[in-house]
Amino acid sequence: MRPAFIINGTITGFERIIESIQQQFSDTEITIIPTRYAGHAGELASQFAAESFSHIISVGGDGTLHQVINGILASTKKFDGIVSVLPYGTGNDFARAKGFQKSVEHLKHKLLTKQFEYCDSGFIKFHDGEQEQTKYFVNIADTGLGAAVVQDMMHSGNNFGKKVQYTISVLKTFFKYKKQLIEIQTDDFVYKNKTMLAIVANSNFFGSGYHIAPMASTNNGALELIIIGDISIKDYLLNLPRLRKGLQIMHPQVHYHTFKTPITIKCANTIFTEADGELITSGTLQLGVIEKAFKLL
Repeated sequence: MRPAFIINGTITGFERIIESIQQQFSDTEITIIPTRYAGHAGELASQFAAESFSHIISVGGDGTLHQVINGILASTKKFDGIVSVLPYGTGNDFARAKGFQKSVEHLKHKLLTKQFEYCDSGFIKFHDGEQEQTKYFVNIADTGLGAAVVQDMMHSGNNFGKKVQYTISVLKTFFKYKKQLIEIQTDDFVYKNKTMLAIVANSNFFGSGYHIAPMASTNNGALELIIIGDISIKDYLLNLPRLRKGLQIMHPQVHYHTFKTPITIKCANTIFTEADGELITSGTLQLGVIEKAFKLL
């Protein structure tokens, strides 16, 4: 066993996490590197994948894991090792769905069992200028309101801590967001309407605990599409308790679909999409699934 740990260097007290890892893995050859700048986690993951580590462990939240998976899947060498997570982030929505614990001792026990499951990944193809780009996501990608919240957070700084700032950005964005006319095409479904939120889910939770996609699975070779269309603010707020409980919204403007072949999302205007917290700007997107993209423990 030769694991590599990629730690989000912005975590308060990450030095203590490093000490805990060193103590628990004192009998094991390990590599631990905290990130130093934006995008560093992806660079490290790509490097570690090429160097054939047995495990790559993401220490942080959904954003750190997002970078790690993108680094692995974009690596020039296929990574045959196993990915795992120590959830020290703000939202930890993927970790919540998969049952990861914030315990180094528990992580080591899991690694010693050598058990794993295959995990799917979503992908997004879009044009950045004249270049086609591909990004991967393991949790959720959404177009509309959720992406607008991420955009607000990026421009608001972090004066109150990430959790408080997220709540502030949600409130600010919710009451000023203007629904966009969005067109979505699948093999058997065409949708065109003003839309508050279009979600493509590989896993179950988003927004720090909202159980938006109860039917999603990370190992079924499919993604869930949830469309929250021209719904009023009042109706959306009234249904938030259902989302907390993992219940579907029963409303004529809310649609649920499962798909295995790529779908297209179009907007006449440039619209923001976020994939596990990374902001993407494009008018046309293609989204699909990569079955058994990596091993997860």
